[in-house]
Amino acid sequence: MPRPVPAVMASMTNRGAAAESPAEHYRWRQTEHWVRLFSEHLGGMFGLQVGGRRLSAHVRDRLALSRMYLMRAAGAGDLHADVASVPLATESMALVVLPWTLDHCADFEPVLAETDRVLMPEGCLLVFGTRPVSPWSSRLPRRPPAAAVLRRRLAQAGYDVLAHRRLLYRPPVSSERWLQRLAPLDRMGGWHMAWLAGGFALLARKRVIAMTPVGVRWNRPVRELAGDVVTGGTG
Repeated sequence: MPRPVPAVMASMTNRGAAAESPAEHYRWRQTEHWVRLFSEHLGGMFGLQVGGRRLSAHVRDRLALSRMYLMRAAGAGDLHADVASVPLATESMALVVLPWTLDHCADFEPVLAETDRVLMPEGCLLVFGTRPVSPWSSRLPRRPPAAAVLRRRLAQAGYDVLAHRRLLYRPPVSSERWLQRLAPLDRMGGWHMAWLAGGFALLARKRVIAMTPVGVRWNRPVRELAGDVVTGGTG
């Protein structure tokens, strides 16, 4: 079972009132929409969400998890810890969700390394991020990592990328009325205007590295086998 620790998650910012803006509500609705769409690939005993507001109950129910833990810097959450030092046992989580978490980290490498540590083999990692060349990135304190960079990093770490989707086709306007008027962009973007997307979702599965035993012909003389060890022969 995870143990709460003092809040030291300095690498993530508290967005305060911005979290309640119409644009943020729209972004979170998109987040939950894609979590539901990916839910057929997600499940297991325990899951961990790092940052963001807690996923709604009906979304958590779709994930078929025994429990979904929420880790935040402060406020309502099950765990309070640094994002690069998660107080969970190694290979204990079947799912880790990073909802826009890497956007607020000065260095995403320690975060991915810690995520890899707590994620069990065959477990899934779901990352939501902001595209660096989009109006949404202007709201961030630093340039966020691009999807292509994260895909290469995950491949190097032994992950299979199951899905890569673009989202947030509406700009981060402050008016709910204009967000509603721009709703058709979400339906049209995936077909004709992919370049308008402000964010992305990456779903990846941690591979299991299997050790393949080398076959031995047991009817060979012991002296011949010993000779192979010394000379490097294959018989």
